[in-house]
Amino acid sequence: MFITALDLGTAEIKLLVAEVGKDGKLSIVEAIKVPSGGVNKGEVTDVDAAAVALAAAFDEIAGIDKSVLDNLFVNVNGKRVMVNSSRGIAAVSRGTSEISQEDMDRAIAGSEAIRTDKNLKKIHTLVQEYIVDGVDQIQKPLGMTGTRLEVSSMIVSAFSEILNNLTQAVDQADGRIEDENIVYGPIAASHAALTKAHKDLGVVLIDIGAGTTSMVVFEENKLASIKVFPIGAAHITNDLAVKLKSSIATAEKIKVKFGHASARDISTKEKIDLSEVDSKLKGVITRKEVVEVIESRLAEIFELVGNELRAVKKTHLPAGVILCGGGSKTSGIIELARHELNLPVHMANCEVNIFDVVSQDMLEKLEDVQFIVAAGLLVEGSHQLGGGHDPEGNQIVRIIKKIFKQIIP
Repeated sequence: MFITALDLGTAEIKLLVAEVGKDGKLSIVEAIKVPSGGVNKGEVTDVDAAAVALAAAFDEIAGIDKSVLDNLFVNVNGKRVMVNSSRGIAAVSRGTSEISQEDMDRAIAGSEAIRTDKNLKKIHTLVQEYIVDGVDQIQKPLGMTGTRLEVSSMIVSAFSEILNNLTQAVDQADGRIEDENIVYGPIAASHAALTKAHKDLGVVLIDIGAGTTSMVVFEENKLASIKVFPIGAAHITNDLAVKLKSSIATAEKIKVKFGHASARDISTKEKIDLSEVDSKLKGVITRKEVVEVIESRLAEIFELVGNELRAVKKTHLPAGVILCGGGSKTSGIIELARHELNLPVHMANCEVNIFDVVSQDMLEKLEDVQFIVAAGLLVEGSHQLGGGHDPEGNQIVRIIKKIFKQIIP
């Protein structure tokens, strides 16, 4: 059986294909990146263009096996994905006062019964903690005794339009995704980049993509905050194109070749002959001027993250900041993030011990921070298909639903 992760980004499509072994271990068999299309700030805005790009991506993996798209997991991002805090309450039903799975399910169902816009569709119910008879910060109440069970949850929902556009684009490219196979991007990234130790200590994971930047915060192994900002590395490219009066493609080349995160590290003596990059351009610009543009946008991103951390009162996180996504590959970004957020900062490492990697080449691809979300989608896929502990606690229900969908389309 194969699981395929589809990270549909604004600039690129990333695909990871894994074969599930008899021991439940995931063996990575393919990892590809191709240009994206029809996606803006994390949302599919042009179904036809997105379908064309997806079809090209799917062609790259079609030779692996005819079932390679049977278990397809995809991320969703964008400003129209909403996160609402909620609380559910259930009376413990057993005469012995022992908390059962049924009690937990009723409490969770109660937290899901919140009023939302009728155009919103629920993606996840993320349990933060349980409270038993007033005692909070309980992660696993099953088997405990009490009379009143409460649960604090985060309900992640997205506008039906963006989910429909995503589904239609995949369908047109001859793929198929189930509702439960759509995963919020920050949650997917956390599956692959964060360990339990990170979550216990307190950590913020920042994923800087082309069109969006997402953040997810954990403390005491509890989800504290999720946020997606409609700004990313493509905005840096656009800013450079305006300053240089150049094409987007030329600005991207200059960003990649001469980019850095902090202008104070760059001498004013370093010059860039623009004609050497693009024959249509004339003149010389200092590298420091280019870097000032890059630093300005990155500082804005970290300011947004810092504001959210202060809003949720999570400014002291011992595990610090973990960076991932294509925008995090900018040289000097660790030092800038450390300065802006006043926290320790590290680059993400995919938890490769959860995969079987067959070659050095595949290992290097998997360790690319741009593949973190795709790797997390594989982890989510494995959880849902029975290969491990389900982080959302409803693995059995999901498997039963999948079986019924196969029997009764």
